[in-house]
Amino acid sequence: LYGPYGAEPPAEPLADGIAIPNPPRLEQVVEAVKRSYGGAVVVEDWEIAEALRELARAGLLVEPTSAAAVAGLRRAIETGLICKGERVLIPLTGSGLKALDKIAQAIGSATG
Repeated sequence: LYGPYGAEPPAEPLADGIAIPNPPRLEQVVEAVKRSYGGAVVVEDWEIAEALRELARAGLLVEPTSAAAVAGLRRAIETGLICKGERVLIPLTGSGLKALDKIAQAIGSATG
């Protein structure tokens, strides 16, 4: 998740593709996560910016919404939802070419 449920996202969220304050069918999603013994984490813009920077160092230019998955993995490991060393696949599907200005700003803020 990107920010707490029901909270207003920042005026210009970094990962605007997933900044949805009131997602549709939330109850069904939560129920599916519970039935599958899954989990969810919340990430903030600064965590997405760090993930963008890490991905860029690896030569991957992805949009912030895709980088949120990497930030989410870090948070899931920190909270024990996923065990460190566990094998995880993160599809990075969004091209960073769609958000070059946001990425440049985010990478700059992650370094400073």
